[in-house]
Amino acid sequence: MTTSRAQYTSQLVWGGILLIFGTALLLNNLELLDIGPISRYWPLLIVALGVGKIIMAESPGEWGGGIWLIFIGAWLYISIFRVFGFGFHDSWPILLVGIGVSMVVKSLYRHSLAGSKEASHE
Repeated sequence: MTTSRAQYTSQLVWGGILLIFGTALLLNNLELLDIGPISRYWPLLIVALGVGKIIMAESPGEWGGGIWLIFIGAWLYISIFRVFGFGFHDSWPILLVGIGVSMVVKSLYRHSLAGSKEASHE
């Protein structure tokens, strides 16, 4: 499997953005840099990336990555800012639930695809 030039460039750009953004957040947490209100809402940027990924998906089978980004962004926001009183200590089992749901849905989706391929060959 080869990576196209566009995919390589996209990964390089997004990797650079994440590197810069992560460094800025770290410096903000160490109180060496003040990045303002973005330090409070950064998990929502992950949610926005997930929505964008779903919108750009060419088939429902490609929604998984976007759904995971939305899930992780929402979980981070809830955990970091203690929404509903949940912190990381209280909310980490939600990740296990999400992984389980993902595995079940992926298995059912693959099974339904295999069934529809078999039916089309008959």
